[in-house]
Amino acid sequence: MSLLLDILVIGAFIVGVSLNAKRGLIKSLLLVFGYAFSIWLAGFLSANYSGEIYDRYLEKHIEPKLCEQAQKIDSAKIINEKIFKKELGIDVSDEEVREAVLSEGDMVENLGSLAVSKKSGVSKKLVKKLFNKQMLFENSDATIVEFAVNNEDFVQAVRILAYEDNEDKADVFYREIGREYTKTATKWVMTLILYAVISSLISLIITRINFIDKIPVARVLNTILGGVVGAGEGFIIIMIGALSIKVATVLLGFSDKVVYDTTFFKIFYDIFK
Repeated sequence: MSLLLDILVIGAFIVGVSLNAKRGLIKSLLLVFGYAFSIWLAGFLSANYSGEIYDRYLEKHIEPKLCEQAQKIDSAKIINEKIFKKELGIDVSDEEVREAVLSEGDMVENLGSLAVSKKSGVSKKLVKKLFNKQMLFENSDATIVEFAVNNEDFVQAVRILAYEDNEDKADVFYREIGREYTKTATKWVMTLILYAVISSLISLIITRINFIDKIPVARVLNTILGGVVGAGEGFIIIMIGALSIKVATVLLGFSDKVVYDTTFFKIFYDIFK
């Protein structure tokens, strides 16, 4: 899959160069500027109106679903089962893990201290290495933790989901973590939809303007410069693909590990960090 993404990067540039070399410089320039304008306009509209759309129309549907999922997650139990019992072979209670998670100070340090106190030879560094989203929540019913994309939010999410009051923790999780990320995802989705609509309209208009082909440009230069502009089109296509995958990782809980195994695609993907 990682190789396929890198092939798509190379393919996007090859297709962009070859198609635009045939179109020529003028049409290629107009199309690329049109695509760039589409991205700008889509981003502008989504940045200014996606929040209002989310608050008015989407939140009432999304909030109950996220809260329902959060109510079912006990992060202390998951940490106990996947790290202490499965990886470290340490027998501790869920309540001991819960106390370590909810205690003041560094959470991973607290969990490391608990592991060391229960079994000799276990290092805190090992616990720190095991404490990550992939180990704990990937391929589980707790994929909403993927909303916590940075480490600080991830630690906060684990703490919130360790509380025993399911209804209260669900509300807190949505307010502190879920709402921000679902609003961001709404903005990304709206950007992609608007870009698709606006760029399609611009492309339709430009390709139907026949007098453009009659503008005098040296034939060889027209072809070469058209291909150069096509490279810019390829760049835009890859950016849209990277943004689409970023949206999927947030909305659907997909892992982006495959992306970071690529050589080229991850460069574009990291732009949306």
